[in-house]
Formats: sequence, C-alpha cells, structure tokens
Amino acid sequence: MELHKKPEMFSDAILAASEYLNIAPALIEKDYYVTLILKRLNEEIPGLLFKGGTSLSKCYKLIDRFSEDIDLTLDSTHFTQGQKRNANKSIIRVCEELGFQIENKAEVEKHSHGNYNCYNIEYPIHFSSVDVKPYLKVEMVFIQKAYPDDIQTANSFIETWLMETGNINAVQEFGLEPFPIKVQSLERTFVDKVFALCDYALQNETVRQSRHIYDIAKLLTRIEFDSSLLPLIESVRADRKSNKTCLSAQDGVNIPDLLQKIMDKEIFRKDYEDSTSKLLTRPCSYDEAINALHKIVDSCLFELDYPGVYVPPDELLEYFKKKHREHIMKGRGPESLTSLGDIEVFEKTKAACAKRASFERLYYGEQIFNDEEKNAFQLMQYLACFCEDDKEKLLRVFKSSGQYCKNKPIEYYEKLASDALEKISEIKKTIPTKEIIHTFNRNNNSNHNSK
Repeated sequence: MELHKKPEMFSDAILAASEYLNIAPALIEKDYYVTLILKRLNEEIPGLLFKGGTSLSKCYKLIDRFSEDIDLTLDSTHFTQGQKRNANKSIIRVCEELGFQIENKAEVEKHSHGNYNCYNIEYPIHFSSVDVKPYLKVEMVFIQKAYPDDIQTANSFIETWLMETGNINAVQEFGLEPFPIKVQSLERTFVDKVFALCDYALQNETVRQSRHIYDIAKLLTRIEFDSSLLPLIESVRADRKSNKTCLSAQDGVNIPDLLQKIMDKEIFRKDYEDSTSKLLTRPCSYDEAINALHKIVDSCLFELDYPGVYVPPDELLEYFKKKHREHIMKGRGPESLTSLGDIEVFEKTKAACAKRASFERLYYGEQIFNDEEKNAFQLMQYLACFCEDDKEKLLRVFKSSGQYCKNKPIEYYEKLASDALEKISEIKKTIPTKEIIHTFNRNNNSNHNSK
C-alpha cells in the first residue's frame, strides 16, 4: 500500500471516497492506516489471527459501524512463548519501517513476555474528528486461544470506492488489493462478546462498551443460534474462567441474569446513544439492538444449568418450559399478591382446579392454545369464578400471572375481564359455583369468540 506516500493524491482520494460512501473523511483516513498496519503484520507474523469488532467490519462486512481497534492473537499452532515474543517484536519493527511512532513503546517493550500488550501507534492525521481516537490501537492478546478460525479477505474503504467506480488500475498501482487473513469465526466472536458485555457491566465500565450490544445484534443475523453453540459456549466459559478479570465466567455467575439486569437498568443506553450510534454508517437505535439480548435470555443457551446437547428431546423440552416459567414469572406469582382477598382468589381457584393441571399451566405462562387471547381468556374465566364480580380484583390477580403482557394496553385486559365476569355470572344462574370449573370448559370460549 503506497497511496499515503503521495499526500495530495491521498487527500483527494479520502475526500472522494468519503463523498461516495457517505463516511466521514477522518474515518476513511484511519481505516486506510488500520488496513495498512494489518496487512504488514499479516505478512510478518506467522500464525497471525485477526479477531474482534474490526474483523466484523473489515472482513465479514457484517457491521455498519467504524471499528478502529485491531485485536490480534496467534492461532493454536503458533502459541509457544518464543512465537509470542517474536510477534510482539514484529509489531515494533513494522511500525519503525513505516515511520510510525509507538506512543507507549517503553511500556510494551517491558511487557513483551506477557500475555497482553497494547500498542498506541501514532499515524499522520490530516482529517480529525472528536469521535475518532488520534492513534491506532493494536492489542496482542494471548490470554485465551482463539478458535475456531476462518480465512477471509480484508480491504480498505478507499479500495471499495476505487473498485465500485471502475478504477481498477489505481488499486493495482498503489497496492490496495484485498488480502487474505486468518480470522476468528463469527460464532466465537459472538460468544466472546456476550461474556465481555457482562464483564463490563459487572465492572461498571460503560464508556465505549455499548458497541458490543450492536455487534451482538448483527451477529445474531448471521450465525446459527441454537443448541449447536453449546459446546463452544462452555469451552469459552472454561477458558475465560482462568482469567480472574473475566468476572462473568466465574462460578455461580449466570449470564442470562446479567443480561436481564443490563436491559432492566439500561446500563449501556447512554453510551450507545452518545457514542456507538455516532459511529454507525446505517442507523440502528438502542431499542432495536437491545432486542438481541432478549433473544439470548429466552434461548437459555448461556444458563449455568443447561442440560447439554445430547439429552433426550423430552428432557430438553421440560428444561425449556421450566426456564421459560422462571423467566416470565420474575416479580410475579402468588407471593406477589399482598391483599388477603387477592391471594384467596388464587388459592380457591387452585383448589377447585386440583384435578385440572391446565389452570396452573396457564397461570405460570404456558401457552396451551395457539391463540394468545384464548389463553388469557381461559385463565380469566378460572379466576372470575371466585372474584365476586369484582373486575379490579380479577385484574390484580391476573396481572400476577405469566399470561399478563405489560406491552398490551390495559383496555385490552379490561375487556377480557368484563367478558369473563359476564360469562361466569350467566353460568352461576343455573350451576352452583363449586361445579362451574367442571362445566364451562366443555364449550371452551365459544361465547367469547362469538362476540
């Protein structure tokens, strides 16, 4: 890559690519130098493996945000102490050959035998921005082995602009061609980012870390998110556990609980809106991105007690039912009914339905019928038998159940409650209360559905 050696032509190319791609000049310029450093290191270091957020944009073309840090390690066949030491020396040598100063050179030389080195590399800046760090950050990490990996190609924004506008000769003249590089797999990056996000939440480090939420959301659109991920999740958990700074991988820490806390307390919202959103070339709001965490929690795949991939299907089904119940009933259940009259409604209904498992299944959020409204109305009818025509009481007890959805307007449930009370009132005119439960299911919901 030689374009930066012709300053005037380089500046013109940055501005033209910026206009064509609708990306700020400062990002186009820094991306060029990120690509340059990455290409040179890939040529010099045997077994180099590229990972992290920048690999998602530069190689997989998965994310629409500018990722400026270069996360590197060595593959599992180049993991000896000598190879690690030589890799760190190569970074210093490449920077010297390019004429770039390493801001913290003395520090990284002192720790060249360690498992982590961070190089802050100064590069010539002609287009600055408050949202872009004025140096290249290269991290060489040997704490965990990177696996599995893949071969992808990397290129710069300027190369994309030249190719899409038909300037193939310029690409060749200035050595801007894409190059192959070994990259960590999307699945491994996804698992790493879930654990990393939880680590930052536990450490109360939110600045510039909300980008992981965006990356996780984009990764979920590309990977197979099912039980086939479990062996990788457990392997990564075991690897990270050996590093005490990886708090979320330690014994007794449950990832879904942490993700739920991140969502409930909106721990990363401010950073996302102040920082991450400004680095996106295509908008994606916090509320859109955070849905990815809901999917992870609902999947149960990161649960500490996940039963494994090879358990019988019926056991796996029971596990998911149990976890779904636990998740949906947080803050709810009979214990949330503080009024004596309200808890009596639950207890009387439960006693009357002792031979009908459907009541408790419905109460704890199970979807017995395909129609969501049918499930809610069925539970309303059970409870209405013992609410003495008190709609407010019926609604309070119903809200303690897993069928209640906070996103639905209260008017929706008020209508269901009125319909249920009306139906039970009609039945009571001819049938004793203690026999109603055994009777109204026979023509289940027929009156309600005909309204």
